[in-house]
Amino acid sequence: MSEESPGVRLRRSRSETDWQRGHRQDELLGRSPLTRLEQTRSEDCQLAWRRVLAMGSYLLVLGDRQALAWILADREMAFSEVSARSAQRLRSGDNLLLYTTRACFRNPGRDRGRVVGQASVSSEVRQLAAPVTFGERMYTIGCSLSLHLLTPFGTGVELTDYVRQMHAFPKADVWMIYLRRTLVALDDHDYNLLMRLLTELAVEPGKAIPEYVAHGTPPRYQSPRRRRAVR
Repeated sequence: MSEESPGVRLRRSRSETDWQRGHRQDELLGRSPLTRLEQTRSEDCQLAWRRVLAMGSYLLVLGDRQALAWILADREMAFSEVSARSAQRLRSGDNLLLYTTRACFRNPGRDRGRVVGQASVSSEVRQLAAPVTFGERMYTIGCSLSLHLLTPFGTGVELTDYVRQMHAFPKADVWMIYLRRTLVALDDHDYNLLMRLLTELAVEPGKAIPEYVAHGTPPRYQSPRRRRAVR
């Protein structure tokens, strides 16, 4: 076989695709083309997973009625310094399922832990211009939310009935230990399961918000959004 001239090699290199050049290199190095094919598939899978992970879904654990009232009234979420690291994972468009703990309304003997709403993150996580305080905790970073679904007050998806069907709780007998954080990651299976159940109970958020706010708002509190509307 005659050797290619430099000009022929140059024209070939300009007309070849990246795949063709890689295939020729495989032949020169004695590698199977399948090796490159599997490598490409792996890279494509990694890219697909990065895209899936870029739009995350989380259980947002809420254990304070005043904080819940503020979230629903102002469409904002705030995080403490302790939760700041996990909060930085949130991106605009991420899905949040609002979960109220048994103690959220200060009556754990009566109440159940429930998924009561669905929202999406509508801004990047940022430093708050003015920290907010609930109880003895100060919250310094936060993001804006778009609220899409909310169940009537006192209702919701009781999580304990479904933990054995969910991947987020591998040790179902002690499932509550996984809720000792503000954000609990959900895969597609868990998110879709809870969304199907939530959709059967939810109403338009505007119809349910007032009662949540009434049960969680201190007597002299009025949200900045409502104050602006009154003016």
